[in-house]
Amino acid sequence: MTRLAAVLLVVAALSGCRLFLARPPCFEADDCRLGEVCLEERCVPAGEGEGEGEGEGEGEGEGEGEGEGEGEGEGEGEGEGEGEGEGEGEGEGEGEGEPLCGNGALDGGEACDDANAIADDGCTACAVDLGYGCYFDRPSFCFTNSNTTAFSGNGDDLVTALADASPGDVFVLDAGDYRPGGGVSIVIDQDVVLIADSVGAARIQGEADGGGVVVLGSDTNALFVGITFKAEAGSDQAVDVDAATATFVGCEFQGRGSLGQGLRARGDAHVTVRESLVHTSDAGGIELDTPNFTLVNNMVRGNGAGGGGGSEFGGIWVKATPDVFSVIAHNSIAGNVAKDGQAGGIRCDAAQTIRSSIVFDNLPSDASATCDVVESLVNVDPTFVSATDLHLQASSAVAIDQALTSSERIDFDGQARSSPRDIGADER
Repeated sequence: MTRLAAVLLVVAALSGCRLFLARPPCFEADDCRLGEVCLEERCVPAGEGEGEGEGEGEGEGEGEGEGEGEGEGEGEGEGEGEGEGEGEGEGEGEGEGEPLCGNGALDGGEACDDANAIADDGCTACAVDLGYGCYFDRPSFCFTNSNTTAFSGNGDDLVTALADASPGDVFVLDAGDYRPGGGVSIVIDQDVVLIADSVGAARIQGEADGGGVVVLGSDTNALFVGITFKAEAGSDQAVDVDAATATFVGCEFQGRGSLGQGLRARGDAHVTVRESLVHTSDAGGIELDTPNFTLVNNMVRGNGAGGGGGSEFGGIWVKATPDVFSVIAHNSIAGNVAKDGQAGGIRCDAAQTIRSSIVFDNLPSDASATCDVVESLVNVDPTFVSATDLHLQASSAVAIDQALTSSERIDFDGQARSSPRDIGADER
């Protein structure tokens, strides 16, 4: 497994549970699976769009057949190709656009879409396989029914269930508040999956005395989908990831109180946060005291506290020196504040590229000088729906479709992105 895969794969160590996420961007052939090549930051089957012959051509269209040309590309050359798309394509074979099935978004007529073309993994050709259940649908997460428990109860019941869990267990949480008593944290020290039966309706919250409401212990590998995490006064974080591997998709983080952060990752943690909302956390949104992270398609708003005695950061704090494969892209970061002298949007204590993002209306400043912000909109009003809704209005007067090098397939809502892609978390 490559270093990039180690950072971005969801829960590779889960036993008895096959799980596949939307594929991360690639940068070299070693980032792809056997039989694939890295083309325009996407892993594609070797030979896709390639051919031999004479002549050349450009075009777009649909159909099936053979053409003449030399080179590689997507779309059609002179003659006919299979699929639809545009660009340069030559040779005998196929040219492809972006198919709906396999893009990670639940399009019309699909029962599931797990963002891959792998058969018998729970979602095959966008239909649910026998013996599996699929959830969330942006993308779909599919698990064997034998490994899945429909869970209902209170916070203390959840503490007990997780303490008795076996590696690979999947808990589908009914709607409700899961609040442990006695100021204790929910400690996870097994490789498990927690997924909300209805997105946002399962809330894990509480007042953990001097710690995180949810704490992931060392070497744990866990996945959370559609869960709301809320730290109340007295807690340090809503979620604390300590030298563990954790993936959060479609989640919500909120930390309350002067010490309350939404999420902290530390030690040698590997953390991935996608399509999630991080908001109104008094001590800051996401603290990355680890070199290994991926933040994509998130909305980060209203975090931190200003003034001389304010918070160390507002939206995101890149505290440790990042690994070369760490990614921050397609995030919308607005209305966050930090103490005097610190960036309220993104604070980078070491160099980190911020790509295809919107960073606006953060105080005292949007981003620290160490952050390398590219193909992004900084300190320019993108016309959000409101200060608490960072979706883009259709009437935005600024050029949003500037993510020219992005290969991200979906947005914050699971909507399929189109090329050229919009910057920020939302695709208009």
